[in-house]
Amino acid sequence: MRHFKNVEVKSANRMKFSVGGHLFFASDNKTISIFNAYTLERLHILKINPVGLTEMLLSERDGSFGVVSPDGFVGHWTLPNYHSQEGVPERNYHYFGCDIFSTDIDNYMAVSGSDGFKSCIKVLKLDQHKSDAVKQFGTSSIQT
Repeated sequence: MRHFKNVEVKSANRMKFSVGGHLFFASDNKTISIFNAYTLERLHILKINPVGLTEMLLSERDGSFGVVSPDGFVGHWTLPNYHSQEGVPERNYHYFGCDIFSTDIDNYMAVSGSDGFKSCIKVLKLDQHKSDAVKQFGTSSIQT
């Protein structure tokens, strides 16, 4: 092994490679930097919720990625155009994890969290075909 190149992301607390390995994501508490994994060239910077992230996940075909935060923020971006779908933060929920899955017709994002008293899984329907930001997800809740 030999050294190739340094990537500098100040205060990075989360890093992840895409499923295909061609993208590299690094996040600090205010931004997500997206790099070409082969050249380490920075492709894009996304501003995110300033509280930070608890989970960052890419879809299985690298068509989109989602994030959740401890203050109830849920974000979703399509790749490679970075169109965003951000939900209104639900301040009473603390989200810990997320998953993105697809059917033949629609795409969904499941987020899990808690309001301090009970656990909750929310299934959010994603619209990856709109070019403008979508401010409201369609939601279904399963409470335990």
